[in-house]
Amino acid sequence: MRWAALLCWFSCNCRFRRVRSAARAQDDELSEPIFGPSAWASLIALKIEEMKTVCVKGYEEASAWLKRAQLALVLWALSITGGTWAHPGSGIVVNRQGEVFFTDTGKGVWKIDSRGNLTYFHSSSYHWMALGETRHAAVPPSWGDFQKVTRGAPTVVTSSDVPITIGTDGCMYYAHQSGGHPMEVLRQDPSGETSVLVTIATNAEGQPIRWVNGIAAGADGTLYFTEDSAVQKISKERVVSTVMKVQIAGCQAEAVLDSPPGPYLRGLAVGLDGELFVAATGCRRVLKITPPRKVTTVLEAESPWSPTGVAVHGSDVFVLEYEHIPVPDRQWRPRVRKVTAHGKVISLALVEREPKQGTRPD
Repeated sequence: MRWAALLCWFSCNCRFRRVRSAARAQDDELSEPIFGPSAWASLIALKIEEMKTVCVKGYEEASAWLKRAQLALVLWALSITGGTWAHPGSGIVVNRQGEVFFTDTGKGVWKIDSRGNLTYFHSSSYHWMALGETRHAAVPPSWGDFQKVTRGAPTVVTSSDVPITIGTDGCMYYAHQSGGHPMEVLRQDPSGETSVLVTIATNAEGQPIRWVNGIAAGADGTLYFTEDSAVQKISKERVVSTVMKVQIAGCQAEAVLDSPPGPYLRGLAVGLDGELFVAATGCRRVLKITPPRKVTTVLEAESPWSPTGVAVHGSDVFVLEYEHIPVPDRQWRPRVRKVTAHGKVISLALVEREPKQGTRPD
């Protein structure tokens, strides 16, 4: 943020100097200057007020640019150092019209319209995504950790550092941890006011919680979130409890690149009947967890693909998958597939890297 402020100051200072020089030049060229001391001062004051407005916008734009540059530098550094903790995004949402939006890590946001056409939609290259269908959904600032990528309703928001979701109440929820403090789940209402919903000290294993991999809101106001090997929920009464710990036999027979041991649960979504659909990235599967805590596999990807995010639209499940291969530049090609209520798997989109464009599978 300090760099953003510095860039803004430099830009506005240059503008001020140009205005002052132009005014003096015009004054010097006339035999009878039209700018006396008071008039000249008034002009400068007016321009300063105009530049204040420009600076506010410039600060926001510079902050957003620096955030994207920071993410790009991190991805680049990991590509040349072979860092093992990097991971592709898990953001995918579907609105009421059946339009699909999904993240392409380091590249931007893609859209699949209701006719199946794929287009590059926005340059926001963040990891997570949330959808708000209500007219008064919480709208984050357009710079920093969150970015709104649509105009008006429905609201599609991307997040750089933390999973996010928007509930039926129009509020945005996300986990936050800093400075050695316990994990907090924050609630931002449509007016922009942020408050702590709950504090989470430990994970499902009773150890200090370090990460929240995904978060989703149910129709009844219940929140669900994933850890590496467990799904937890936050009730309307703000009580945190474990839905279940997930163990899948044989899922590590072929380890998934950039995934920790175990199922590595990431994106999740809530179905019409309260069932949960969870991307088990470490097992290359999408799991369905019913209220009686029965677990079934609804999709299994072939190597080197693995699911990272899921979304539900009616009785269909939309799955975001990435290609996990040990290439120097970590291309992470994404694709989207749909699983119908009858279990049929339909390919919707595959994003190629060279040239930068998407394809619609035949």
